[in-house]
Amino acid sequence: EEERMRKGYDEDIYFRSDHFESRRRVTVYFKGEELLHLHYLPSAQLVKINRKWRVSQAQAEGFAINTRTGKWLAEREVEEYRADPEKKNLFTRVKLYTTATANALYIEPCEKLNLQPDGVLTLLHALKRAVEQHFQIEPRELAAELMGEPEQPNIFIYESAEGSLGVLSQIVGNAEAFRQVAETAYRICHFENGEDIHPKQGLCTASYEDLLDYYNQRYHDKINRFLIKNALELLLECQFDNTPGLLTYDDQFQKIYAQTDPKSRMER
Repeated sequence: EEERMRKGYDEDIYFRSDHFESRRRVTVYFKGEELLHLHYLPSAQLVKINRKWRVSQAQAEGFAINTRTGKWLAEREVEEYRADPEKKNLFTRVKLYTTATANALYIEPCEKLNLQPDGVLTLLHALKRAVEQHFQIEPRELAAELMGEPEQPNIFIYESAEGSLGVLSQIVGNAEAFRQVAETAYRICHFENGEDIHPKQGLCTASYEDLLDYYNQRYHDKINRFLIKNALELLLECQFDNTPGLLTYDDQFQKIYAQTDPKSRMER
């Protein structure tokens, strides 16, 4: 398990949400400037695709499998199959996927937070740890992933426990609850009133006492609490702007239909 976590898989996660009426969008502001866009997605349908080992030398994605026996093949066996005229057509590559349904929170950091990719990664783990502590839930009951473009990633947090915890809906439904989570994240990062109160102060960017854990060990060299200090301080003083959810199905249909090219049968 530790070897698997260290090497890791090249995975992608996708989601869709059909519960338009229950979906909520919140914009987090500080003095009129946007900090975050929060999207609460109840009962989102998740699809996680496992493409290959991160350390794999194979150019092709997927895992090799014998199409006749169903046996998984190591890369050295793939080379043997390719060299054997009788076996070269007996294997293929497949990508593995799993699906789930969970309440989720999609977070888009805005330019005002001034976060680089490693800063967004650090904010992800700070918020995850803060939600766990504030609502007193187990780490395994909440999962978090980066999503979107590597240069401008977004944060995707979802409930991985069976059933609904109901914690993510509270974050978007109550500005005070969100600020309390931000305060917890600030405290976890050993900051207080703008000062670093960690015993080692500037010498420690992250540790197992704050942001690091067994499951994010692949990112230990990137997680840095100082990257999010200013962002968290802005979030401590934030305001909410609650906007209605998406249009109803019929209204959304009419809105999209009105934008189609009347000359294009395909668009209609």
